[in-house]
Amino acid sequence: MQRSLLIPLLLLTMGLLNAQAFSPWQNFRHSSVNSSSQVHLRWDNVDELVPQPEFWYRLGASGWQQGVSTALSGSTYEAISSYSWGQKLRYRLRTELSYEGVQMAFMHAAWMDDNSFPPDVNKLAFIGHDPAGDSLMIDEPMLDLGDTWMGTSNERIHSVMANQSGSFPTMNSLTSFNLYLTAIANPEALADSVVYAMVYCANIPSVVSPGLYKLGIDESFTPTFARIGNIQSNVSGGKLFMSCNMDDLIGDDSFGAWPNFSNALAFSSFTMRLNLDLSTMTPEVLIGDYSFPGMIFFDDLSYQAAGNTPPVVSDIQYLELGQMSWRYQDTDGDFPLICRLEIDDGEALEMQADGYDYQAGVTYSTQIPVHATGATLYVSDNGIDIQEHVVFITDNQDYLAAPRLECILPNPIRMAQTPAVYFKGLQRLPLQVDIYNLRGQRIYSRQFDNLYSEEQQLMLAGFNAASGLYLFRAVNGNNTILHKFSIIR
Repeated sequence: MQRSLLIPLLLLTMGLLNAQAFSPWQNFRHSSVNSSSQVHLRWDNVDELVPQPEFWYRLGASGWQQGVSTALSGSTYEAISSYSWGQKLRYRLRTELSYEGVQMAFMHAAWMDDNSFPPDVNKLAFIGHDPAGDSLMIDEPMLDLGDTWMGTSNERIHSVMANQSGSFPTMNSLTSFNLYLTAIANPEALADSVVYAMVYCANIPSVVSPGLYKLGIDESFTPTFARIGNIQSNVSGGKLFMSCNMDDLIGDDSFGAWPNFSNALAFSSFTMRLNLDLSTMTPEVLIGDYSFPGMIFFDDLSYQAAGNTPPVVSDIQYLELGQMSWRYQDTDGDFPLICRLEIDDGEALEMQADGYDYQAGVTYSTQIPVHATGATLYVSDNGIDIQEHVVFITDNQDYLAAPRLECILPNPIRMAQTPAVYFKGLQRLPLQVDIYNLRGQRIYSRQFDNLYSEEQQLMLAGFNAASGLYLFRAVNGNNTILHKFSIIR
């Protein structure tokens, strides 16, 4: 490959590919599997100007399918995928943004299960479409690019391109050749004048041969090039497949750190016509076309679980200034699909988490209204197994929420016999009695129907607990009463 060949390629690739790499999305999280055999996936857009992304997913060995992403509150989005225990669910996002007047795809890479070549296009990620007829050589359909795709594994990067002819001839005559390239750039590399390219072409001695190339400009602004590795190539189904070894790419001294901060690389494909003067072996290079460029984020977004372990709720605290907080930890890293705090008048309060590492644990908090006397926290990572934690917002004295309802509860209770509770002010409505330990866990629940009098003695049949402090709650119509009591054995 001669220097004159590098100049137009470098100008194009550096302008298109060295865009700022920022991920439009963050805080990816998942629920457990719900009753409909689905998993909820959520993430946050980093900017309100980022359009709603395409959502793609695949299960096991199947190909990618497009799902639906839905905007929730604020910058949060959600997508829902079907799921069966033990499967590997992979998912990714794609959107199109304008960077300095150039429309680009911002997207996740399609992660592959193996290094099979050529790969199944259905297991690759679509980068973008380049319209027909925009080639600088309008009479050469083989140089007029169309759709492009990419995929990756831990060992290899794959590039696929289509053109308007469905064929990729490399030799037109003894002096005329076609080149097909996929350029790759690390947007965070210190050597920002370096671009890498997989090149598919004929073997032209002393000029160029198929392979992975490093293209750059030295301190004197002279183009430089070096072949740093081999590629695999194949033309089938009207598409050109190319693949290079990841280690050849990231192992080059000028490539920069990998993974980089954004975990992203920039991609674009090109076509060129090379006319060779045999007397001097000097090439004349003409640009054919370049594809829709993409900023590819190499986050391997996946979910795989054999079953569900319920989350642990702990450290429920109510502070004097009306702030309530609690700790949520889930061994499987599931976010709470249900996370609702209802105060005693039925109002549901919004809660904020201090992070997204649910496996390590996060703290939720909210502000409780001054009129609240109690609240119930509902938590579930799957919408099936719902935990209820009752929070009593009282001082150190027993609190009677309704003066019309009174009860006499033995304190302490000795568990030698079934406890009896005497009520006054009962309405002829069901009476719900619940007893909780100091962690907010309900350990006894019973509903009394068919109340026949405003004053009745009711037996807590079936109640049995160890020695300690407990909370007694009774609800009759709109009246609620709370008592603290102890058990002595």
